[in-house]
Amino acid sequence: MDNNTVLYTLGSRVVLKDLNGAQHLNGQHGTIGTTEPDGTTGRYSVDLDTAPDSARLQVKATNLLPERVATVAEVAELEDKRAGCGGGILAEDHGRPLSHLLDLIRVLAGNEFLGDRRIRDVNDIAAIRSCGKEGLLKLNRLISVAWTYWSDAAVTSHDDSVERQGVYELVRRHIEHDLLENNREIVLNDPVYQRMAAAVNDVSAVAGWHVRVHGNFWVVGEAPDGSGTYLIPKANQFLVYKVLGILKSLGSLVSGSFGQKPALMTVTMVPWYGRIVYDGVVGAATASGRPGPPLIASSALEKNLKQAVADAVREGRVVERLWALEVDGDSCALPAAKAKPTTQVSQEMDPTTQELGLLEKVKPLLPKSMSVDMNDQTYWVMRRMGYTEEENPNHMGIVMTGRRTLGPFVCSLGLAPSSTDILKALIEIGGNPGVRVLPANIMVDEKACYERVKFLFLNAGIKTTSIRYYAPPSKEESQSAMHGY
Repeated sequence: MDNNTVLYTLGSRVVLKDLNGAQHLNGQHGTIGTTEPDGTTGRYSVDLDTAPDSARLQVKATNLLPERVATVAEVAELEDKRAGCGGGILAEDHGRPLSHLLDLIRVLAGNEFLGDRRIRDVNDIAAIRSCGKEGLLKLNRLISVAWTYWSDAAVTSHDDSVERQGVYELVRRHIEHDLLENNREIVLNDPVYQRMAAAVNDVSAVAGWHVRVHGNFWVVGEAPDGSGTYLIPKANQFLVYKVLGILKSLGSLVSGSFGQKPALMTVTMVPWYGRIVYDGVVGAATASGRPGPPLIASSALEKNLKQAVADAVREGRVVERLWALEVDGDSCALPAAKAKPTTQVSQEMDPTTQELGLLEKVKPLLPKSMSVDMNDQTYWVMRRMGYTEEENPNHMGIVMTGRRTLGPFVCSLGLAPSSTDILKALIEIGGNPGVRVLPANIMVDEKACYERVKFLFLNAGIKTTSIRYYAPPSKEESQSAMHGY
């Protein structure tokens, strides 16, 4: 059927396509939120499954495709393996494996990516958990770092010739190889292990965690049948999620701490066998963005939020699973890609006259000898202040070492820096009286720019300063920093 003739109705499932002004949304799945298109513009209201920070969109019919409908056999298979639940949490046969997986992820984040060798196994995570508030903050920090380094492509090792595995591949290797080597007969007969081993290769579970739903949500209340807690994004009060806890329901956790009125909380949700669960981290979303108690809904807002839940339930619009992942696997759109400069010089093209001139100014600032240490004096991180036009309209970046800011830089080509932007910043900051010399390691958070600057340094014979890739922080890690994790 020609797409122009498709008539969508309230609750229709759709996929965005051919958007020019918001290309990062192409491939996203969502739900039609009105009974018919706007009479003036002809656009449909669409709520996206995995973009809670986005307001309800108004989309032309020509930019929509019907989501593929699962066959009867597919639906039967998915329902057969769907996780059980009750009381707002996963059934124990799913909750225990998921809890163990999240702790394993924390171990790997701490050991492999934060360099904390005191965290060796899940027993150490249990010890941290027993340390009260400080322990909870550390656990939250660990899981947020894990999301930054979830995919292989997100991280390069200190030996830049070797691509280091991300958290997901490390988890899979640990479950499929490391555990079996030491305890083969025991783990093969353990139902918890069996569920974990299946989950790491199932796109409706751990293999689908490249698609996460993160943002600030009003925690409105629990479903009467115990099938989850209703969450509504602050940015789109038409969109309603139903999410499960692992050991305790999200609704009871939040109401037990902040009362019965809806509270605004920062949450990350992931798919788990036909359900949506939160990752064990709940932060208070405050008006200032700094640590403190969450915003609490007024009586009028509470009434509106509860009505929004009732409407979504009645109209079949509650998002309680990610059908696109379950039915179509990786065809579900990934989170929006970071912008790349459109005029960046290719990695190994001969240095331009401008680059050569800037390199000559960099050379006097270089350290005289190599250092293998990674401390505040031996590395700088050059990271952008945001990765979308909304976050970073002035295209600014900052140079940091440890928790200290050394100065700003400008991305002259747009959202991503160019090699000349990096070189100019090194010259300006390196020439400051309090600096005088560049560090042994310079880390750049844009892959194409990192590769170009690394090539320029190697081509110029510079050996005392290394250029490394710094994976941009996930939304979860950025948010955790604001919450003081």
